[in-house]
Amino acid sequence: MTFTYDPSNPDDVTRVRWHLSDTAEPAMVSDEEISFATSEAGSWQKAVIFIIDKKLMDMSMEPDFQADWLRVDAADAKKRLETMRTRKLKEFGLSSDSTYGNAFTTTHHHTYRADSLQTEEPDYDS
Repeated sequence: MTFTYDPSNPDDVTRVRWHLSDTAEPAMVSDEEISFATSEAGSWQKAVIFIIDKKLMDMSMEPDFQADWLRVDAADAKKRLETMRTRKLKEFGLSSDSTYGNAFTTTHHHTYRADSLQTEEPDYDS
């Protein structure tokens, strides 16, 4: 796992790190994870959202706990990440529907039993 951050010569990894405030070691995300997120999401802007979503998912799998005086409750951190996600979507001009670039459309057609002799679409309004 590597860490690079070079604001004098910014690349996609540096841009993602900047927007995640992940600019010092130890890194929250490795360069390899950022490169993967960028290739999966389609752009560095969408990769920022992709990584925030992954962190939210990781946090939701960790239970809150308390041991004596120590209490770990991720609700505040999750809320801040969700706020950051909303702010970044707005900043990048993205909608939550188009974030991952895998939006799709569907079409439908009616099929009929071969023995029905039906030749046209039924009228479902009647």
